[in-house]
Amino acid sequence: MNGVSAWQPIETAPEDTLVIVGWLDDEDPETPERHDFDWKEDGCWQHHYEDVEFANEVAPPGSKMPKERAPYTHWIGLPPIPRRS
Repeated sequence: MNGVSAWQPIETAPEDTLVIVGWLDDEDPETPERHDFDWKEDGCWQHHYEDVEFANEVAPPGSKMPKERAPYTHWIGLPPIPRRS
């Protein structure tokens, strides 16, 4: 793990490191918590960027599209995988 075991502001996320990202979805008041895995490269969230690019290529007109900017507000490091005992 990258030494971070509590949620941190997204602005502090490391570059080139897979992390868990989180945000609250304003369009879903019942269950707003969202999580994903992503990594930042040259200031760009790669998984989110790929999702936006894919949607732009294949989504029919009128589809609900992902926002151009990643909605992430927080991140947390991945814990290490437990060793077998």
